Amino acid sequence: MIKPAHVIDIFLQPGDFYFGDENTSIRTILGSCVSITMWHPTRLIGGMCHYMLPSRAGAAADSLDGRYADEALQMFLHEIRAAKTHPAEYRVKLFGAGNMFPDVKKNREHKSDPNVPDKNRAIAYSLIEKHGFKIDAEDLGGDGHRQVLFDIWSGHAWLKKPALTNALPKKVRKSFEKPQQVHRQPEADHAVHLPQAIKKPDFVLEMFLLPGDFYFGDAETSIRTVLGSCVAITMWHPKQLIGGMCHFMLPGGRRTASSGRLNGKYADEAILMFLQEVKRSKTYIEDYEVKIFGGGNMFPGIVKKQNGVDIGDNNVEMAKTLTAHHGFNVIAQDVGKTGHRNVIFDIWSGHVWVKHVSKALQKQSQEQENVK
Repeated sequence: MIKPAHVIDIFLQPGDFYFGDENTSIRTILGSCVSITMWHPTRLIGGMCHYMLPSRAGAAADSLDGRYADEALQMFLHEIRAAKTHPAEYRVKLFGAGNMFPDVKKNREHKSDPNVPDKNRAIAYSLIEKHGFKIDAEDLGGDGHRQVLFDIWSGHAWLKKPALTNALPKKVRKSFEKPQQVHRQPEADHAVHLPQAIKKPDFVLEMFLLPGDFYFGDAETSIRTVLGSCVAITMWHPKQLIGGMCHFMLPGGRRTASSGRLNGKYADEAILMFLQEVKRSKTYIEDYEVKIFGGGNMFPGIVKKQNGVDIGDNNVEMAKTLTAHHGFNVIAQDVGKTGHRNVIFDIWSGHVWVKHVSKALQKQSQEQENVK
């Protein structure tokens, strides 16, 4: 399958969970943890979890925590129900459960539990069978870490790890051994390499945006920020390799500008900052690729509204309205949902990297499950 022209890259830390559409690529690095990928071949939707332990030691909390296998599966079920699909329609793959300390014998005197990888693998099998999923492929066990990249547009899971095939059983090894080629083979569902990234400049200026900040730079620039209900808009010129990011807090509404200067806290003024840079660089609005991020619900248990509309939703709606009004081409977005996200924008490539910090699905998911 052909890679979309514009892709959102998501990196999962331990405990993270993400479910997205065909314009999404999810990656992670695994040790003794386990990642489960689920893909719907018709709808081209799917997701990945990265859990650390089989289950929570104490009593269940009010919210789900992706660090635990049983709760990560509940997150999947929530998304599957929300998409009006069924577990049997998904193709499931399992990765991880590696032994990070192969020279340490399994004994009770050792501070860490050397049985964690085995327990993580066993719970994966158990939960997958319990909820009616079917395992399509797996790469579990062995020694050391592995990198996993899951492309939702194709369902392919790309795997890279030291001495990948030597430690695998013959049956599993056969499904993972593929020629080391630069181009993906249409019939291959797995590969042992990750796609080569665009080369990073030798010297990079790293900019961090606080709420209300704005920055526009050249190819030797990387811009990052952390978003809650705020929204960040990135704009990138693919030929001149220039671009920028804003981080606004509110849609607008300043009755009067106290000075002649624009204030990046407000969406309408942040867009004007972009327009100034477009004009200054002698470029055209239609030449830019625009992406929108943020607008998350930071307090899912609290109804927090402004003029009858949720603040995050209001910010997202204003971002869409303003970009459309000024003729910008929005090619991708990752907005809404619960919790905050980290965003990194590399101007040399135009890539935007998003990491969602694990926020448990709140009572809404539990109520939805009870209504089922």
